[in-house]
Amino acid sequence: MKPFILMLTFLTRIPLKVSFRFNDEDFRKGIWYIPVIGLFIGLVLYGTYNFLDGLMPPMVISFILVVLYLLITGGIHIDGLADTLDATASNRSRERMLEIMKDSHIGTFGVLGIIVWFAGMVILLGVAPWVCIVIPVAGRSLALFSSSISNYARENGMGKTIVDGTHTVHVIFSFFITALSVFLLYLFTLDFSIVLSVSVAFVIVFFEIWLHTVCLSKKLSGITGDVIGYIIELSGFLILLFSFLIKLVLE
Repeated sequence: MKPFILMLTFLTRIPLKVSFRFNDEDFRKGIWYIPVIGLFIGLVLYGTYNFLDGLMPPMVISFILVVLYLLITGGIHIDGLADTLDATASNRSRERMLEIMKDSHIGTFGVLGIIVWFAGMVILLGVAPWVCIVIPVAGRSLALFSSSISNYARENGMGKTIVDGTHTVHVIFSFFITALSVFLLYLFTLDFSIVLSVSVAFVIVFFEIWLHTVCLSKKLSGITGDVIGYIIELSGFLILLFSFLIKLVLE
């Protein structure tokens, strides 16, 4: 139970009173719960969408969903998105890019990345809100996949335990939870075209993230906690985008 509570407090801002200490082993065991927490977030978002659907305009609902997602997660991965974009876009040496990631200041590319992510999520969720149940779990599953095929780029850091402790079995389990989210989506919508579009989008993004991870690992000699956050948010955004585009083709 400790590893689950640890991950819940680490990955969300749900207020919990914790009266015991955690260690690296608890964190390592908590890797199993990362996709489960992603599914929980997805169910909260989908439940909110289902409740508000018909009561408000689609764009207002999508704005609420994005803000709710940021409130639940505390925007922890958005920081990784911005830092990774600032570092990789700087075209500097490996050492300098790692320094940029640790810098508390945000640069131009980081700001632009957050603006594009936020605007894109609001617009796309306005036309494909049903994907909100899959995005959180799929993004975290693909981040675990990236961790399983990479080394940690620093000698130590917050993400080291996740990168070093993630193995193929964790990835398989996370993909199973992702498949469960897609199955739940089908039960909720009874629309096979939606399920097909999300499934194909996940496969496309999987290969894109694979290539992206390899490129980042070459630049940084591994990945960092910031890169994990970057992959989570980039994956979710791309799955949403491709799901919408594929659904248009199927129609």
